[in-house]
Amino acid sequence: MNISFTRVPHIGLAISLAIAVFIGARFYTDKEPYTFDHVELNRVHPDLPPQTEWLNMGYWAETTSFPEACRALALELLKQADLQPHGHHLEVAYGSGDSLLLVLDPASAYPVQDSLSGLTSLASHAQRATDRIDQARSDGLVNAATKVNIVQADAIWRPASTTVQISDSLAHPLNPERSREIYTSISCLDAAYHFENREQFLEQAFNALRPHGTLALADNLAGSSVGSRHTLDFFLWLLSVPKENIIPPAMLANMMRNQGFVNVEITDITHHVFPGFAKFLKARGGGWWVAGSVVGWWADSGLLEFVIVKAKKPVSTV
Repeated sequence: MNISFTRVPHIGLAISLAIAVFIGARFYTDKEPYTFDHVELNRVHPDLPPQTEWLNMGYWAETTSFPEACRALALELLKQADLQPHGHHLEVAYGSGDSLLLVLDPASAYPVQDSLSGLTSLASHAQRATDRIDQARSDGLVNAATKVNIVQADAIWRPASTTVQISDSLAHPLNPERSREIYTSISCLDAAYHFENREQFLEQAFNALRPHGTLALADNLAGSSVGSRHTLDFFLWLLSVPKENIIPPAMLANMMRNQGFVNVEITDITHHVFPGFAKFLKARGGGWWVAGSVVGWWADSGLLEFVIVKAKKPVSTV
């Protein structure tokens, strides 16, 4: 890999190397890069335990609080997901379950779902979300009428093989043999750019949606800058993000239309995401300051855009 640091805007060679060392150390000492380090970011009062466990970059238009920003981003996404009364909603990569609890909250503005399915590749997240939903149910804080199904598996369905257990393959929410045209809506909050591969996920999501169903993504795409893509690719590698997934918005729109989606809308909300998240992380100091500098570089370089994607499955696919 040829890595060039000569065109990194606003951030010099020293900070770039520091960021690389920090992220690399974090990545290689943890088999699951997204486990529970994020819980500490949810702490609002230093003497009280965190009340939430959000794990996304947040929507910082009207807040400086991490939990509030994360909730705001989830609300922006769910608004685009167009949840239907008595619907069947699937959320892919839901973290510790806060966004699932948002859908299940009787006080929320969302219509009650007949079923809510969650899919995550991390066993720790699946267990934590299950425990939190069970506790909320016992406390009377979720809609009792909604059937909840939590599945731990990769975001992409693969046929049963030596690496995928038959039971996991059959239970997968995107298994075309059991999930064709099941869901009225599918959402993915700040995670689709990790999936391998993006096109396969879109195909399986399309097949799993009912006619007129909605797919909504909060996602990272390639920006319009002509800066150092080599440097961006290096950071993507450290963060276990396939560089092939960071494509321009127009390319993603064409990819979705080729899968059969219609009414594809991609809205750039970068200015409400990266700067606020970077400022929050840097204010925490230490290693978080370094991580915030990465996000700040994303914001300044223009190499990445944070977007909300919405698309529909047509009523007729003939």
